[in-house]
Order: sequence, then C-alpha cells, then structure tokens
Amino acid sequence: MLGEVTPICGAMAFEFDGVFIGATWTRDMRNLMLAALGLYLALFFALRPFGNAGLWTALLGFLLARGALQGWRYRALADATFPRERSGGATAGAVGCRVGARDVRDGAAPVRRRGLSIALPSSSHRRVRRSRLDYRICPFRH
Repeated sequence: MLGEVTPICGAMAFEFDGVFIGATWTRDMRNLMLAALGLYLALFFALRPFGNAGLWTALLGFLLARGALQGWRYRALADATFPRERSGGATAGAVGCRVGARDVRDGAAPVRRRGLSIALPSSSHRRVRRSRLDYRICPFRH
C-alpha cells in the first residue's frame, strides 16, 4: 500500500529535479539532497522495528523532504539567477538591454523571438561582429 503513493510523494521532487538541472543549480540540489538523506537515515533507524513498512515510510519521507526543500529553496535561487525589473524600468541583470524600451544600450535593437528578447547589434554598431554571434539575450518580460 505504501508503494502506491510513491509517485504522488515524489512528484514535486522529480519536477524540481528537472528545474534545478535545467537552471544549472546542481550544487544546491546536491546540498538539499544531503539534507533529505539525513532525514531519511533518521527515519530509517527510527522506523526499523516496523520492517518493510518502516522502510517504505522512510523512503516516502525522503521524497517528501526533497520536494519540500527544493520548493523552499527555489524562490531564492530564481530571484538571484533571474532578477526582476527594478523601479527604474531597466533589468537588474548585466544583460545590457530593456525589453520594450525606447533605447537599448550599445546601439542594439531588440528582436522578440518566442519568449525571449534578443538584442542584436544595429547596422551602425561596428564594434560587434554578427558572425561571432556576439549578442545578448534578455528574458522576455510581459
């Protein structure tokens, strides 16, 4: 019976695994995994007298702890990695462009492509060569 709820308990952990790996937050994922492992070992030894049911309960606790810890850490990592706009209208990151702005630094013109705003150099901007694909990508803000 406890094995039947494993996918439900692990769904949040598995979802956040994809997010953390895709965003290259693997160091934080490792640290949170070690914290969840500590909880698993504590549950395992505490529930050892219950046999197989204790083992399954410890595993479910491990999966729930992973999902909860990754969910707790997600917001701070997302804010640090993908800064939101400040009150001045410019993005907080060092990308050098503003989506929907009248001017873009370094003479680049914004081009919108499926959820991203790519700042390509304008024709008068000689410093950046297009062949090197030296353009800046700004997160698309709605």
